Amino acid sequence: MEAIFKINVKQIDQAFVDAIKKMFNEKDIIIHISTPQDETKYLLSNEANRRHIFENRLAEPTMQFTAEEFSKYADEMLNP
Repeated sequence: MEAIFKINVKQIDQAFVDAIKKMFNEKDIIIHISTPQDETKYLLSNEANRRHIFENRLAEPTMQFTAEEFSKYADEMLNP
């Protein structure tokens, strides 16, 4: 059996520990604790990924709008 709990450390109390004990009923368990990693930092940490991301970003077509132009464009897209 496997379970993953994503909680804030402030939520760990005796009731939480008791629930885990009940769920695994006297079996050996492994507890692995980690903090979420920033996905952007992770992707940019590898030079090949960084190059790929920036090359693709530069290849994407772009559009520039004034606020009025954007509103009109959005209306046309939502109400063809």
